[in-house]
Amino acid sequence: MKDKSSIPPGRMKHADSHAELPREPGLYRHVDRATGRVDYVGQTQDLRQRTYQHTRDGKFDPARQRVEYSGARSDATRDDLCRGEKVHSRFAHFEGCFPG
Repeated sequence: MKDKSSIPPGRMKHADSHAELPREPGLYRHVDRATGRVDYVGQTQDLRQRTYQHTRDGKFDPARQRVEYSGARSDATRDDLCRGEKVHSRFAHFEGCFPG
């Protein structure tokens, strides 16, 4: 049986800053505004807080990048989100923490 996705079907939403994000679990990616290249893929229990942390630490630059995100299904576990992060990393051709 195929595992269900940790996020609902459909396109990810877009945000320009952490203030626009919900305080909920989900998957996110940082996308270069000029090229559309995915710079980073992650999962979190709080989309707004995690993006704020990335901004504060210099890992997300709102002038250069946008956030694409999707809230998690209500029944998704942390392991589900980790699997989703891995799948989205490979789909976006971003290797990050997940080699090959």
